[in-house]
Amino acid sequence: MAGATITLNVDQLPDDLTGQQVRQLRAHFNQTQTQFAQTLGCTIQTIGRWERGECEVPGTARQLLKVLLALQPAMDLVYSD
Repeated sequence: MAGATITLNVDQLPDDLTGQQVRQLRAHFNQTQTQFAQTLGCTIQTIGRWERGECEVPGTARQLLKVLLALQPAMDLVYSD
């Protein structure tokens, strides 16, 4: 797949996420589309539309992704073996 890769740094999350970047974020969190939809409080159809580039990721979802990225280091510590 062509396109820019995403830097998984909360301070550098772009305001205009591409479909590929949404897929990369979902893969980074190791979630299916269904799980990602539950995490973000939207439908699986919405995740699919974002990943296909049919519509933009709204600001509220981008903000939630930033929070999830910021919390990930702590979650990794809590849930590590």
